[in-house]
Amino acid sequence: MITHSTTSPTTIVMLTQTHESGREKCFPYFPLDASTNRSLTVNEHDEFGDGQGATLHLVDTIENEAARCTIREIELIPTTTTATG
Repeated sequence: MITHSTTSPTTIVMLTQTHESGREKCFPYFPLDASTNRSLTVNEHDEFGDGQGATLHLVDTIENEAARCTIREIELIPTTTTATG
């Protein structure tokens, strides 16, 4: 998890659209819209059995029309999950 690699703010760049030609290209690993859902839980049910999880909180969204991109500021809050197994 990225929290093990750094202690300061980090930039993650996604170079593809989540959907193209009506098909999903990649999973949006961030909250999409601040007005409807500002948080996203990662590994809530400990699918990997590692006890690691996180909550992603959408802080701000900026649309840059000139660059045709969306810039999202996200806060990552690490959590510990309880293994169910």
